Amino acid sequence: MFNGTVMRYKEILAKKWWSLERFGLTPAKIRRRATNRDEPKIICICIPKAGTHLLERALCLHPRLYRKVVRTVTDRILTKWGGLSNLLDALKPGQILVSHLYFTPVRLRDIRSRGIKGIFIIRDPRDVLVSELFYILKQKQHFLHKLFAQQADMMSCLKLAIRGNCSANFESICDMFFNYSGWLLSDFLIVRFEDLIGSYGGGKKTRQMNTLGSLFDFIGLSMIEEDLYSLSLRLFSNDSPTFRKGQIGGWKMYFTPEIKRLFKGVAGEPLIHYGYENDDQW
Repeated sequence: MFNGTVMRYKEILAKKWWSLERFGLTPAKIRRRATNRDEPKIICICIPKAGTHLLERALCLHPRLYRKVVRTVTDRILTKWGGLSNLLDALKPGQILVSHLYFTPVRLRDIRSRGIKGIFIIRDPRDVLVSELFYILKQKQHFLHKLFAQQADMMSCLKLAIRGNCSANFESICDMFFNYSGWLLSDFLIVRFEDLIGSYGGGKKTRQMNTLGSLFDFIGLSMIEEDLYSLSLRLFSNDSPTFRKGQIGGWKMYFTPEIKRLFKGVAGEPLIHYGYENDDQW
C-alpha cells in the first residue's frame, strides 16, 4: 500500500516536471530562454496518433527548445488564434508549434517565408487507425465517442474507422492521409514514428539514434553522439496524456481477413504512397 502510494506520487511529480520542461519553465530552460537569439523556430505537422508527443518530447528534451503554450493546433480551432500566420509570427527563437494541420500551398508558403523549420511525422496508417480507435473509445468527451460506443463490437468499430461517417463529419482513413500528403512533397523533414520510437516501442536503437541525429542536424542544433544517446534514454515515456502503447505493428492483433480486405479497398493507396507497403500483397 505504502509503496504503491509512493510510486503514484513519483509518477505525478514526473508528469508535472515534464510539463514544466516541455513548456520551457524549468529553472535551466528559463535561464537559456533569456539568451535565445539564433535558435530555430519550429513547426511540427503531425497526423493524429502518429507520434505527436513522441516528436514533441524529442525536441523539448533539447536544452534550448520548448513548446509554445498553445493547444495542438487543428483546422477546427485555427480561427481561434487568428489564423496560422498570427501563430507563426508570434513564435520566438527556440519555440515549437505543434499541429495537426492539413496541407495547403498557402500554409507551406507562410512557413517557408518566415524561415521556420518544418517537421512532418508519419506512421503506418494501420497503426494510426487502431490507436485512434482506442483513443476515441477511451475519451468520453471526444465528439465521436458516442458514435463508436454505439457499435456492436470491435469489428464494427474498425469498419467505421476505416470508412468514416460523412453525417458525423468523420473522414475516412484514406481521406485523412490524403489531406496531409502534400507535406510529403515539401522541404520538411519527414520523420517516421517507427524510426523514432526505438527498442522500447519495438523499433531499432540504431535507427532511433540516426533519426535523432538527422532531426537535430536539420534544425541546426547538432548534438554529439553521447548527448543523443542520453536523450534517447528519456524519449520513450507514458507522461503524455494521449499515450497508450506506442508499439509498432499493433494493428496485426485486430486486422481479420475481412478487415484487411476492407482496408486495402479503402486505404490501400495511402499505405503505398506513404511508403509502408509496395503493393497490396500484405
